[in-house]
Amino acid sequence: MAIFPIKNCIGEVAFELELPKESKIHPIFLAYKLKPFHGDIDNKELALPYAFVENQPKIKPLAIVASKVEGDPPQELVLVQWDGLFLEDC
Repeated sequence: MAIFPIKNCIGEVAFELELPKESKIHPIFLAYKLKPFHGDIDNKELALPYAFVENQPKIKPLAIVASKVEGDPPQELVLVQWDGLFLEDC
């Protein structure tokens, strides 16, 4: 997660964000992909990923936060914290 100001509203369903010039992602996002920010901006800033594979950011797992077994047949599900992302985004 990163915090970037909205530069422009495009219709009713998309927004253009003010991204750093060195970012390699398109600045226009559908509204449902964005979340409103609540809190202190100084403590929530993260850098954009610089490694990409097939136009997707390359991230790696940082920690297994929780796990459980459910379903029939039983299947283990894990909650992963990803490198560069906040714990609350798991």
